[in-house]
Amino acid sequence: MSLISILLLGIINREPLNAYEIIRRLERYRIESWLKSSESTIYLNLRKLNKNGLTEIVNEKDGNMPEKKVHIITEAGKKVFYQEMENLVKDVSYDFNRFSVAQLFIDTIDTNDQVEWLKGRKKNIFNYIKNLEYQLEILKKEENIGNSICIVKRYINFMNMELDSINDLTIF
Repeated sequence: MSLISILLLGIINREPLNAYEIIRRLERYRIESWLKSSESTIYLNLRKLNKNGLTEIVNEKDGNMPEKKVHIITEAGKKVFYQEMENLVKDVSYDFNRFSVAQLFIDTIDTNDQVEWLKGRKKNIFNYIKNLEYQLEILKKEENIGNSICIVKRYINFMNMELDSINDLTIF
């Protein structure tokens, strides 16, 4: 499932909204600075989520205002969102946007699962750093490796920033 779809499920899971309100919420999250998308992509993904039974569209009337189509998450959508969140939290990859999406909605997950998933993520990151440090030692013995050492050091720094961001979450 795309990160945009997971973002949309997370927003709708928090609160049923119409498409315009969803787009405004994404603007508030400032996702355009770290995840490229357009309004047409948002609308397309909203349609796909609805078509796949993960969301429903209901007509809602508020006072004298015209009716608006509001997206709500289905039980199937909640299950998929929960599974995707677990994957985003536990997976350690070079795509740092994946964990950024998880951080936006981690508070919607059961507290015990949050702690378990985040502990698992930390363990995976420590193992990843250990592997990178091993690669670094091998590279230091090699000749004509160009900027490979700089690249590995950069990824070690990224992983340490990931650990810092986990520690910044209010769950710990």
